[in-house]
Amino acid sequence: MHSKSIPGLILILFLSLGSFGQRSYNQIFEFRNQQINLVEHVPVEQQNLFPEYQPGTIYARGGVTSTGNFNYNMLLNALVSVNRRGEELVVVTPADSVVFENGTVLVGFPEVGLTERLAKHPGVSLAQRHTLRVRAEILIPGAYGQPTRTSAVTRFSSVDMSNDRTGGGRFYVLDNPDRDPMEVNVRYESSFIFRNKEGDHQVANRRQLLSAFPEYRREIRDFLAEMNTDFSSPADMKKLADYLGSLK
Repeated sequence: MHSKSIPGLILILFLSLGSFGQRSYNQIFEFRNQQINLVEHVPVEQQNLFPEYQPGTIYARGGVTSTGNFNYNMLLNALVSVNRRGEELVVVTPADSVVFENGTVLVGFPEVGLTERLAKHPGVSLAQRHTLRVRAEILIPGAYGQPTRTSAVTRFSSVDMSNDRTGGGRFYVLDNPDRDPMEVNVRYESSFIFRNKEGDHQVANRRQLLSAFPEYRREIRDFLAEMNTDFSSPADMKKLADYLGSLK
């Protein structure tokens, strides 16, 4: 049974800046507890993609659709909804895509999950992956009492999406059976995926972009030089996708 009381938890840093579409989030905990459920400690507004639940339609395999108010939980990498008691539940229906009335479209990628579509053109599309990355390290006493860190480890027993537990069943549980002093960093990360006739390509720099679109090397070099593209900016990446779409 997962404990909900975390008396040994120490929050040592909290930073949250930005807004939807361009966000920054970094939170660090130190703890000695045997277990911690991160869902209970990361603020809900930082876990979810939207500030509020949005009406939308799920499109699943076989032409099955369902409508409701949904959000995307970046810690669990899952679509979520709210029941009549106000509990947030994971949507268990496998979604090929989710179309929201606010204009946002989430599309599924193999081994990645749902991503936000930023652009779609014949022959090329662009999606942005939103995730909360969890990194755990064991703290070992060093010289003069200063802690040193072991090599990074990620300890989690399960991401529980069964919805059969008290409180909605949303669990991202870190196990620490020996009660070692541990530092856990939860950080927002964003990445971009281009899809073309050759497949899916994660692009974070010029080299990866040229590798994904070798037939347009000259055009891409000229565009990047003129636009000074920031590969971490959703707006810049959308401009890049729109330009690549115009070349098709």
